[in-house]
Amino acid sequence: MSTAGSPAGESRPVQRIRAFGWRDKVGYLSGDVANNLTFYLQTAFFLIFYTNVMGIQAAHVGTLLFGARILGAFSDFAAGRLIDVARPGRSGRFKPWLLRFMVPAAASSVLMLGGSWELSSRTGH
Repeated sequence: MSTAGSPAGESRPVQRIRAFGWRDKVGYLSGDVANNLTFYLQTAFFLIFYTNVMGIQAAHVGTLLFGARILGAFSDFAAGRLIDVARPGRSGRFKPWLLRFMVPAAASSVLMLGGSWELSSRTGH
């Protein structure tokens, strides 16, 4: 550990940053696959639910889902900008946001898709 450049003999350890390797790439890949799988399952469920159960025309449902994707593109940009301008804390810039929203995201997925088992048992589908 080096203390070169420390004012008045103050000793601060220099942290080494590990290179972005295959382990990191596989970790990001796994998270992205799980995230997209959840969103595509929700989209497929809502498409079938809105057309078959609610009786809405497929063109209207497609337009609704397309609008949601467009809105999502802008909200993703805004969230990325928010993270970029945030002051890094003890655990970085991004991890606090992950910790804040992991439980609500998982809970909303369970709430959206959890009732489908009860509905399918009642309708026989």
